[in-house]
Amino acid sequence: MAGDELFNLKQLCEKLGLSEGTVLVRIHNGEIAGAFKIGRAWRIRARDLDVYLDRLRGQSLTEVLRQRESQADFEESVKRADAAGWRDLDAIMAEQVQLAA
Repeated sequence: MAGDELFNLKQLCEKLGLSEGTVLVRIHNGEIAGAFKIGRAWRIRARDLDVYLDRLRGQSLTEVLRQRESQADFEESVKRADAAGWRDLDAIMAEQVQLAA
């Protein structure tokens, strides 16, 4: 990927094969570093996405499986929040932390 190429949130989700909610949580918790907002739209440079993907490739199988299990819990929280008409990402993240404890 060209280092200065910019991807929007939809493109990032497609490249990672993840939902928008999952990607936003990973951006907010710093796991996907380098993402930034232009107005209300998220963007990430190709070089920052490459760094994230390289780091993922270096994870052990145990780390990947642990991350996926936590991800499933989070996605369930997002589904419940959507059903309730609740889209406050910080509140959803706080609920996920409480569920994990």
